[in-house]
Amino acid sequence: MKIFALNFCITGIVILFLIAMCDIQQAWTSIKSANIYLVIISVGLVFLHLIFVGERWKVAFQGYNQQVKSIELIKIIFVGQFLRQFMPSSIISELVKMQMCKKIGLRMTFALSSSVIDRFSGIAMLGLMVVGITIFFNTNVKLDYNAFYFLLLLLILFYFLFRIIVRKNKNPSIIFGNRVTSLIDCMASFRISLFGFFKLSFFSLAANILIILSVYVTALSINVPITFIQAFIVIPLALVMSMIPISFGGWGVREASFVYVFSLNSINSSDALATSFLYGLVLTFTGLISGVFLPKLSMFDISFALKKNV
Repeated sequence: MKIFALNFCITGIVILFLIAMCDIQQAWTSIKSANIYLVIISVGLVFLHLIFVGERWKVAFQGYNQQVKSIELIKIIFVGQFLRQFMPSSIISELVKMQMCKKIGLRMTFALSSSVIDRFSGIAMLGLMVVGITIFFNTNVKLDYNAFYFLLLLLILFYFLFRIIVRKNKNPSIIFGNRVTSLIDCMASFRISLFGFFKLSFFSLAANILIILSVYVTALSINVPITFIQAFIVIPLALVMSMIPISFGGWGVREASFVYVFSLNSINSSDALATSFLYGLVLTFTGLISGVFLPKLSMFDISFALKKNV
């Protein structure tokens, strides 16, 4: 329960900070005047995004010679979408997804390692898209790259620390534990053909384009002055920053990320807050609809995840 309380506190603190910093009245007025047809299109784009994420995850499983039907993974993805919106931490949805994979005959280690590879391929493609658009279109979009530099530094430090530990300890499980070592060994066994790599890249690209378009259409529905090219550079950074699982349903952290990144490009904080809040409602609605697949989920799966996360 300590983690739940911490997430609620973080959400509350960030929201109070945003209330003090932004013109809430203006943001709320923008939300109330939103074009409902564009909002519906945004919802549809999120669902298409989830389907492509399911296909990408399937390719990741194939890297371990694990054959699974697309519909099964898409159902699991939809359940994860529901739990991500209505549970105190997104970690719970990931644990439930692993448990559901186990129920359809997939090894938990393969499910977890394929999920890590799936997530990494999505973020990597997101970064490549931003770099590519920035270079080829010679835009004047302003970004704070400190977060990228910090993440790169952490990855380099982790790599060298891992090499030192493994070199001095022939059995890495002494340091990392048997479960983590098993996961590392499983990820190292990932093999994919050139055609599989192109499939993984295609589904990652399609999924990212769809989710960026969803946010962009949401912004257009309330007349936020953001261009198409600008959206494909600014929105990815905001989405990556909002992935940090330290708030309830992503609320608070997502809004702060949007306000910060949008403000770098002369988009006022009220418009950024309204876009993020309305997009949060879009995600909540898709989560509610995704709950239609909950009959596939037993209460044991949720209680298992809650015990692991508390």
